[in-house]
Amino acid sequence: MAYDKTLGYDPDIKDYSALIANTTDASTRAALLEQRQNKLDHLESTGGRDAQWADNSVVSTWTSTYQPGGWNDDTASYNPYAGGSSAPAPTLTGADRAHTEYRTLLEDQYEKSARAQQQAVQAGVDKGVAALRTQAQDLNQSYDDLARQAYIAYMRSSKDMPYRLSVSGLTGGATESAMVSLGTSYQETLGQNERERLSALRQIDSEIAQLVSTGDMEKAQAAANNASEYASALSDIYRSLLSARQNEAQSIADNAYRQQQLSAETQQREYERQLEIAKILAEAGDFSGYARLGMDTTALEQAYRQQQAGSAGRSAGSRSTGKSGGASSGQTQATAQDDDRLELEALLQELRREGSDAGEDASVRKAARTYVQQLMSTYHNDLAEVSLQIGRDYRSNFIPHSLAAAALELVSEGGTLAS
Repeated sequence: MAYDKTLGYDPDIKDYSALIANTTDASTRAALLEQRQNKLDHLESTGGRDAQWADNSVVSTWTSTYQPGGWNDDTASYNPYAGGSSAPAPTLTGADRAHTEYRTLLEDQYEKSARAQQQAVQAGVDKGVAALRTQAQDLNQSYDDLARQAYIAYMRSSKDMPYRLSVSGLTGGATESAMVSLGTSYQETLGQNERERLSALRQIDSEIAQLVSTGDMEKAQAAANNASEYASALSDIYRSLLSARQNEAQSIADNAYRQQQLSAETQQREYERQLEIAKILAEAGDFSGYARLGMDTTALEQAYRQQQAGSAGRSAGSRSTGKSGGASSGQTQATAQDDDRLELEALLQELRREGSDAGEDASVRKAARTYVQQLMSTYHNDLAEVSLQIGRDYRSNFIPHSLAAAALELVSEGGTLAS
């Protein structure tokens, strides 16, 4: 790909919208949106913009899981009805189908992981807060006890004070002064008790607030880490999908080349067969076989007449078989196909022996069911071909081991696929 400074975008990028949808980095997303707008403006000015292509105001809202409408890779045009009721949803095949199923499975796994992380952090915070609140209750009880003891001491002293003063010979103003001093001391004790209580409770409140704040930060960090890992996993999936598409394209090209070779070999064999027939006919003086092959038979006919006139009893001669190596080539191709099938069947037997490691994971079973149902539709309920395709997808890394093993289990169950 080459960015064109004059145009302000990369002409080799056919589908900017897909890149934007699968980009979570804000600065990268903004840069791609700007390049896409430059592309739209340029095509608008040259008359090359399709009216169905979405504006950036629409594409800017897209994410990897939210894309109302879609981009057609074959025509490089935006279809505003994709996924809606106005047009049938496209049927995914090959690498796209397998990667879509795997992305769904991956998304479920990361959602579960995110929920588990958040719940674990919250459980720790709740436990800590509950312990601190219990501590606050115990603290209040302790200070209530201290206040009660101070009051009891004050009341006893107030009751005994006149007697002790009278024994000491103090009466009148001295008694009143002592009682005032006793009350003042009680109030100071009570006030100090309440100040200490308030300070301790404030400390506990501060610790609760700090615990909650730390928990919020841990949850935010866990969510950020999970999102980063998910984005990285998605990036790996799309790189794998691109590679798989390239491999599929190469496979299609290879198949087309092999078909072309096979067709050429078939034509060559047919030509050689007709040539052999023409030779047989020529021995009897019939040169129509050569004529049908586009040959000028004048010289052959003249030579034949001369030969007949010169020696009527001469043998017509041996005929050449003129066989080619086409049959051998066809046999080699059939042998290669047989070897590939045997290899796939061995791989399937190994998967069946290992069994599914999905356990009770409903998301893997769900993805496997959808995957197998699509294969059943494609191969018209031919279980043998469905199993072979599962082996091909697993061998090509289109699907993970868990999905392949679970899919084979469903194929072996047979009747459950209809549900």
